[in-house]
Amino acid sequence: MYVFLFLALPSFIIWYALTHQKFEWKAFVPPALWGFFFALVLCAIQEFFMLPVISHSASALMTFLGILLKRYLIPCALLCALFFMLSKDTWEYKCAALAPLLGAFMAVFMPYHVITGENSAAFNLIALPLLDCSVSVLIPVLASSALSALEDHKKSSAIISLLLIPGALIIPPLMETCFYFGRRPSVLIALSALIFAAGMAFCIIYKKRHERTPIFMTM
Repeated sequence: MYVFLFLALPSFIIWYALTHQKFEWKAFVPPALWGFFFALVLCAIQEFFMLPVISHSASALMTFLGILLKRYLIPCALLCALFFMLSKDTWEYKCAALAPLLGAFMAVFMPYHVITGENSAAFNLIALPLLDCSVSVLIPVLASSALSALEDHKKSSAIISLLLIPGALIIPPLMETCFYFGRRPSVLIALSALIFAAGMAFCIIYKKRHERTPIFMTM
């Protein structure tokens, strides 16, 4: 029952690392470990201090904001900020490494919230992993696109790409809020699959256009 929940994001990380043409797969092991241990620390803090899991209130807006801030925006922003500050690698690598960084983080943090919330609904077991995979694939592509635009002195394109990053983080909590407030799970799961497919297609197209010269790199 929990197989897809636990294997979707690790499978995505493996695919991303093995198909990346500019960096060797070993270069993505450190950021994946960063994300993994960062998630373990957050889960341990929540358990040790007995912090409440995200509650779903009577207000759809408050539920959406709670999921967005506590599970996505704040922890992801903190993780990325620490990684960018402590890593001494190039910005090109840092942007590409966001996929294993966020993917490994969500591979632990998302199942933790599903299990502690004791909600084994099909939406949580299928749609949430797909949506988190979508976030993990969209954010590095958008960050890399912004970096390329800045290098080409296209400031407006860079700003648009950067603004779309928090927009990508909005998708999972929005879909989850719709689920908890009575929208049909089958429709939401199908929509999540379409979002995932669109994100993967966007990533593959971007990779084909920008990853042509192999540059092997390890940390």
